Amino acid sequence: MLQSGEGRMNLGIVILHMDPWRGGVDASLYSLLKEWRKTESITVYYSRLNPAARLEGVRYVQVRGVPIFRLNIEALTASWAWRRMVRRERFACRHDVIYSNHPLLTPCDVMTVHFCISDYLSILRRSPVIGCGSAGVRRVLQYVECRVGAFLERKVYGRMSVEAGPRLHAVSQSVAEGLTSYFPHLQPQVIPNPVDLSRFTTDRDAEERWNQVRRETGWGERCWRHLFVGGGWERKGLADAIESLKYSHQETVLMVIGCGPVRTYRDLATRHGVAGRVYFAGPQVDVEVWHKISDVFVFPSRYESFGIVCIEALASGLPLLCRPFKGTEMFLEDGHNGFAVDSPVSAAERSALMRDDPSRYGELRRKARVTAERFSAPVVAGQMLEFFRGVAAKGRWRG
Repeated sequence: MLQSGEGRMNLGIVILHMDPWRGGVDASLYSLLKEWRKTESITVYYSRLNPAARLEGVRYVQVRGVPIFRLNIEALTASWAWRRMVRRERFACRHDVIYSNHPLLTPCDVMTVHFCISDYLSILRRSPVIGCGSAGVRRVLQYVECRVGAFLERKVYGRMSVEAGPRLHAVSQSVAEGLTSYFPHLQPQVIPNPVDLSRFTTDRDAEERWNQVRRETGWGERCWRHLFVGGGWERKGLADAIESLKYSHQETVLMVIGCGPVRTYRDLATRHGVAGRVYFAGPQVDVEVWHKISDVFVFPSRYESFGIVCIEALASGLPLLCRPFKGTEMFLEDGHNGFAVDSPVSAAERSALMRDDPSRYGELRRKARVTAERFSAPVVAGQMLEFFRGVAAKGRWRG
């Protein structure tokens, strides 16, 4: 039974961090909060928060974790602080539903599953190491961190009771299937991540930014512009995105947004003879502007759970060139709003097809935006609230 009055829910949202200009998961939740605050009472419990992300009408309470990302240290320490806070302040009486987007932040009533580390480990073992020396060290650290993450997943999901534990929802059908393949007793519902369609639009008026890039690179006005956005460059296939330029028209260029080992990938571009056609812009808080000056979104990732950056690209009217990773079944329609590619050569061929056929390219852009509208924040926020109300009606977490 709802505690806060007819039709209005009192939601507790417990998260690790909120910086919607640095990460897709944060951006998606931020867009949901902007919708939920219109109709619901919201308290956000956080470990780290970008002050610019504070929303009017939302209450914020810090749950202090040690701000060290490695080996899940922040998640573990924040989870301990959260449990102490729950025991001390009797949150079950304060909120109708407590929601978390991280498996360690329990107890909660509803949890989003964004990523199944146990599922990813098999992909990691087969992924190539880009570069040498420090690249090998990075891979060892990544593997150790994933092993730790998989162990913690087993501790959380393995002990989770379908009757008394939080209700789960996965962000894609692939994530739900991956989760149940390791934890058959779980029954996650599928609800996708949303995108803020007011932020990512098909407007292409960003001449000043493009002129800045041209001044720094010496590129010509008629360049065919590929865009890559994300960190974790080995997993997300930046090496393939760079290599595809070798098989593309000389005026095809690549802009890279995000953090990573720039020197390693710049050397890789040099070996492929395309160093002058790759621009490393670093992390950008206004990534939507970079969409406006791009023609195609290239994302040959080896493993994703959903690919929020792809939805943002579709919302900006950018056709996709994606490896068919887990999660693409939710949005990628081959030949309709982009193309599924399995190699740098096929990426170059599909890019050329769009470049050389403006009419088809325009249709792909239109259908890309139409696809993204299925994931708009108001639509997904409504689905989530319906899920929350069903959980509240069936009873709260116990234990």
